[in-house]
Amino acid sequence: GANSNKYGDLEDMVLALKVVTPKGTVCTPTVPRAVGPDVNEVFLGSEGVLGVITEATMKTHARPPCRITEGWLFPTFATACAASQDMVTSECLPTVLRCYDDHETQLSFAMKSAEGPLKQLLSDSIKHYLTQCKHFDLTKVSLVI
Repeated sequence: GANSNKYGDLEDMVLALKVVTPKGTVCTPTVPRAVGPDVNEVFLGSEGVLGVITEATMKTHARPPCRITEGWLFPTFATACAASQDMVTSECLPTVLRCYDDHETQLSFAMKSAEGPLKQLLSDSIKHYLTQCKHFDLTKVSLVI
């Protein structure tokens, strides 16, 4: 999911399942398995072919004390990837870390909602600063959120 960078994938949070199969109901144990296949992963991976999940016991995480959303613009996809890698290796891992290439970044900017005159002036000023002072090519920039 969207927060998998910090919390892992959904299947990593499943502790136990209750599954209705054509042969009856299966309840998986909540204790971790030392050896052999993880039955929870078998049922999750089958996407309903082996049975319908009717109950799930999940591992939860405490809600963070605050939510901060940031985005960074890099001159190239390579520099964006390098910065993202630096964050991961320095253990500064946000709950969401996505690195967009130049095409995805352009699409994101093209799909943003209409702005009022003040926001448009600010946006134009930022573009001017990036192109004239930082020498960014706005067709090659990459966004990291």
